[in-house]
Amino acid sequence: MRWSIPLFLAGAAFGAAPTPYGMDDGFDRGTAWGANGYSDTEVRVAIAKLGVSGAQWYRGIATWGDVEPAKGAPSKTYLARQDFIYEILQTHGIQEYMQLGGQPKWASSRPDSADFWAYPPVDQAQWSAHVTFMANRFKGKINYWEIGNEEDWIFWKGDLAQYVAYLKTAYTALKAVDPANQVLLGGLASDGLTHWSPQTPGAKSKAIQQLYAAGAKGYFDIMNLHAYPATYKEWEDHIAVAYGEMAKYGDAGKRLWITETGFSTLGDAADKLKAQAAFVRAVYAPLVKHPKVDKVFWYNLRCKSGEGANEDNFGLLANDFSARPAYDTLVAVIRDGSARLQSRDANGITAWRLSRRVCDALGRASARPGRYRAPALLISD
Repeated sequence: MRWSIPLFLAGAAFGAAPTPYGMDDGFDRGTAWGANGYSDTEVRVAIAKLGVSGAQWYRGIATWGDVEPAKGAPSKTYLARQDFIYEILQTHGIQEYMQLGGQPKWASSRPDSADFWAYPPVDQAQWSAHVTFMANRFKGKINYWEIGNEEDWIFWKGDLAQYVAYLKTAYTALKAVDPANQVLLGGLASDGLTHWSPQTPGAKSKAIQQLYAAGAKGYFDIMNLHAYPATYKEWEDHIAVAYGEMAKYGDAGKRLWITETGFSTLGDAADKLKAQAAFVRAVYAPLVKHPKVDKVFWYNLRCKSGEGANEDNFGLLANDFSARPAYDTLVAVIRDGSARLQSRDANGITAWRLSRRVCDALGRASARPGRYRAPALLISD
């Protein structure tokens, strides 16, 4: 017999326990690191889509240059924007972690460079004061902090010893405010050993060895990788390489987050859209089950455009927020293993086919007010 239950699903609809599924995007409307220029309305739409997907983590970004564009004068407007994003995420049951870095011109050791934000700060005490300010401002809300981004590539113009000094300063400041704060290494742009783009100026091979040699051990809680391989086997190899190096320094027990991976559909051809959806199934889905991996963040929720650079076309949503095939696939992957996407109508109501047992459980849970927000229809087998 088949039957159905009308239900309102949120990101936590299949259980309150944290999941390994995360998402990248630039809701902050800042000036650095790929902010997408979202309006307030678009933030609400995007986060609602994120909530319906079932993802429970969002990788936020708050660059120092956006927070404090003038020395000693934090931007009230920018910080209010961060508060707004955090509150909307909370209404959908999504936890934010925050990436720190990106120096303002006044604090950079190379204020004359167009890439001033990527150079180490001229004064570690100023960096410490900034991190302390952010940790205090978001105390009790955000407890996971990523320091920098791809320091083994173009996002860090100093050497890795300088990055370790930067990391140590941030770690010390964050732990002083709240010992429960957890510090992520800035995501390495490969496996931390052999750089994926060795010909790129600034690419640093053997990054993990260099970081440990400079004293990184004891100054981060979570290893962090970024990579965009075509197969799951390649990801397995990346993880094995990283843990092999970590083990040499006594850190084999550390957790690993993958805070960037994805698949670009430059040109939006139908075959590319199908390939992106297939990637979710073949690579992303098994990756979140890897025994060494704690969380995986898809890059990116929304396409920055439908054309242009490869970078602009990683989205699970088109630039107009319509769902691409990969979004539907991700939703199906995140939901209970027995769930199969049945259909989505023009009003945004999604039908899911599940086992009778799961329908029973969700029907009981739906009696609790305030948990479920996105309209859905559950159909039993």
